[in-house]
Amino acid sequence: MQAFTSLFAEHRAIEPLVVGFKVALMQPLGDPAQVAAVRWRLVRALLDHFDHEDRDVCGSLLASGNAQAVAATLSFRESFGALRTLVLHYQQDWPSDRMERDWGGFCDASHALLADIARRVESEERQLYPEAARLLKLVPADPASKE
Repeated sequence: MQAFTSLFAEHRAIEPLVVGFKVALMQPLGDPAQVAAVRWRLVRALLDHFDHEDRDVCGSLLASGNAQAVAATLSFRESFGALRTLVLHYQQDWPSDRMERDWGGFCDASHALLADIARRVESEERQLYPEAARLLKLVPADPASKE
């Protein structure tokens, strides 16, 4: 399925954003606006990726009508929602002025979030995408589909 190829590619595109953010976290705080911009690029890419997963993976599984696929999708969606909420709260909880006042706390919160993201990417690539592909193969192919 083309969607899985795109989602793997999005993971590869997010990796340098994570590395750039980690580099920023290793530095003494310089310009909080610059750190916030690096962080925002990462957060934006994550939120876009979550949207694509929800549409491409969950949407396909829910539309399949397969009871096993629907049940798996509801579980996947719960996991997606939890990380999406975590990312949004993190972004809101650490405006530039707070980041500047509590650089150590910001770095700790950022490293915790990055660990959650790394676990999520690994889980998606090792479990979610293969399971979704397996479940979608249980569903008769749509001859009108180009995927």
